[in-house]
Amino acid sequence: MRDFKRRKLTYLSQAIAAIVFTTAGSSVLAQQVTLQNNQLSISGGSGTTFSSQSPTISSLGVVQTIIDVPTTNGVGIPSFSFTMVPNGIPDGVYSYRVGVTFDDTANDRRLEAEIGTLQLTVSGGAIVSGTIPGSQNLRVLGRNGGGTLQVQINVSNSSTNGPITLNGGSVSFNASNLISRIRNSHSQFDSVILAEFDQPATYDYRIAVQQTGTTAAGSPTLAFGTGTTFTAFPQVQAPGCGAANCVGNTTAFLLNTNELASDYTAAYTVTGRFNVTTVSSGGSSGGSSGGSTGGTTVTGDVFQDTNNLGSTVDNITVTTGETPSTETVTQINNTVSTSNSLLSNTSTQLASGTLSTAQALTTLTTVNKALDLAGTATQNGGTVDTSTTTTTINNVANLLGTLATKTLTTEQKTEISNIATSTVTSATKLITSETPRATILSMVDATSKLLQNSQDATGEVTAALATQLRALSTTATKTILPSLPESIRGTTDLSSVDSIRTLANAKATVAETVQKTAPVACDASLFLTEVRYHLFGFGANATGIPVNYTPITGSISEARQYILRCVSGGTTASALTDDGSGASVLAATLEQPSFAVDGSAVVEYAGQKYAAGASSIRIMPDLLSDGLHTLPDGRILYVSNGRGTDYSGAALNSVSFNAAITQANYTLSSQTNGSFRIDLGNSERFAGAFALGEIGSAGTACDSVNFTSPTGNPASTDYVFTMTCSDGAVQRITPFPDSSVFFDTVTNAGFDVRTDRNTGVISIEGVGNVRPSFFVTPLTINDTAYLNANKTAEGIAIRSTDANGDGKADYEVLSENGVQLMYGL
Repeated sequence: MRDFKRRKLTYLSQAIAAIVFTTAGSSVLAQQVTLQNNQLSISGGSGTTFSSQSPTISSLGVVQTIIDVPTTNGVGIPSFSFTMVPNGIPDGVYSYRVGVTFDDTANDRRLEAEIGTLQLTVSGGAIVSGTIPGSQNLRVLGRNGGGTLQVQINVSNSSTNGPITLNGGSVSFNASNLISRIRNSHSQFDSVILAEFDQPATYDYRIAVQQTGTTAAGSPTLAFGTGTTFTAFPQVQAPGCGAANCVGNTTAFLLNTNELASDYTAAYTVTGRFNVTTVSSGGSSGGSSGGSTGGTTVTGDVFQDTNNLGSTVDNITVTTGETPSTETVTQINNTVSTSNSLLSNTSTQLASGTLSTAQALTTLTTVNKALDLAGTATQNGGTVDTSTTTTTINNVANLLGTLATKTLTTEQKTEISNIATSTVTSATKLITSETPRATILSMVDATSKLLQNSQDATGEVTAALATQLRALSTTATKTILPSLPESIRGTTDLSSVDSIRTLANAKATVAETVQKTAPVACDASLFLTEVRYHLFGFGANATGIPVNYTPITGSISEARQYILRCVSGGTTASALTDDGSGASVLAATLEQPSFAVDGSAVVEYAGQKYAAGASSIRIMPDLLSDGLHTLPDGRILYVSNGRGTDYSGAALNSVSFNAAITQANYTLSSQTNGSFRIDLGNSERFAGAFALGEIGSAGTACDSVNFTSPTGNPASTDYVFTMTCSDGAVQRITPFPDSSVFFDTVTNAGFDVRTDRNTGVISIEGVGNVRPSFFVTPLTINDTAYLNANKTAEGIAIRSTDANGDGKADYEVLSENGVQLMYGL
């Protein structure tokens, strides 16, 4: 009975998907909602000299920066409010959800909150009432500054005086009400998370609004934006966005494994930054940023605090070959902790214009001495707090990012490159055979941010910095590889470069390990967007620039310089060349991939054209030989001259592809591994990926697309969807695992795995071949019970069955997002 029900649900999902595809060309009703006066009101704690401010929101959804917001009830979280104004909206009740995030720019401290259902009643073109139906909870998630602890709670949210309230079209987020409710009933959240929000800091915040339904005729879809000439805010998953106006795939909501992200796959967002100060009382400053830490007092005066830190560092001695004493290690840990407060204050004051660039560089040089001490102590057997040092590297990266916004001299750029190089050197010394894999990868992520921000500041990657980055990656890889299951690494000599190269060619998991430990030089999808939209205007409006798109750079020549710096480190001797005509994006030789000159997602390789895209460019160690490598999820990693770019199949025109899905009133979300999902409603989803197939001479227009659904046996490799472009190019869409941790689960269990995205077949060494279903169905009560009882460390469960009655073992992959069948072949 269960298998029959599952097949019925699968066929139903397929029918729904077919409707999505066949109706993709039809129009959808889109109405407009603007924010009153294009403003968002921000207020701090009561009884202070701070008055509520109403900064203007740009058409890109970016709010003017607010400084000196006082704490509310001792917590650095202000209140927000905004009023929605309808514009040509049909009468009816509109339901939507609102999410808010606060992210400390100096460390991992973060807060996320969501109210699931708010409703607006529109009559005669006006909002006549706004309600929060039922007794709802506000979902609140928090993470401490070290990134070591996360807490999730539900807070009571009544319709009249809760943390989020609705009065007509006015939405308010009341920090005081939220803090009071947390303190009254959730002591752990208060003591661990809120306690960290009681100090001066700079926060990035985001407010996301997503419509969930309506009773209006025609089911109109609301667009949120600004201006008398309406301009929609950017959406979470909007394609072709630049860094200033695009949230990205899952970066909007991160906590508890992106718990809230699936609720905001197409939300309209506004973002901004505010600086929190403490409330003065009795002539003394509140907050916990002051005090003694290892003999260094944090005063908030960057000049004085830098001098104090320098004096403390100069008085600590670590002798090479001698294990440092417990007292010395404690001093070093306290010094590094002090560095984090100092870096945060420096970033804030530099951004506000109250601190000079020269002083910021002096602070960075002093902090580098503290990091070097920490690295040296670690190499000599001292137990340094790697969580705190990783936070320090992140904070150094953040300050470099602020410096990148300033006018810098040639000498200052050189100094920044030297600081970045020294920081990476210290990071390498912080890694030992005892360092956990997760800590190492977090450190690599921190150095990736450092690398990208130093490039923004200096416009290049020096040879010295590249050398240290490769040394970091080599050390990280050689430390992680022994932790892989023996069934994957075997008895290979993991100290030998040649042995690792041979093993990586045979085991996709090993190639992936090297790739993950290689620092990211740039987000490839970002620089390709820059090329396609800014240089070629592909898929753009009549002006050549997409709506809501702000390029990273201001001119075509600057765009080329960005790409040149990103890929080749500022020289033409690496992976990128520019022949002056703008016709070359990557070096075009017989053995190197090159992107098409027309801006479409076409890669030429060995005389053939492929519909493909890239997700990152990394500085690679010499642990992988030059050429092509297969990653477990089916991406192709191309390594050349110390750079690595990963490719996967992609829509020839992502704008047309997204438009077709959106116009059918479904939500498309792209994943970081190059796959995608389509929300079909009723908790059902479509999970697929584009084949990396040849496209012949077509694929240069693709102004519109249509889809064809498959027929026959769902387990067959011929069972694929096809997307046909207006110029005749045909792309295959194959099924792909929906769970983001599926591949990690399989490899952690000791199985090497490879995926053929051209067929959808996943080969699991020692088990056999499987092929996913395209569709994910909701968990039943029994599914939930099975998942809870059999959940792996990664959070999924796998159950054997024979879904199609062919006598071969099939597998159901259960996660909190639903059930996906994988047919045994």
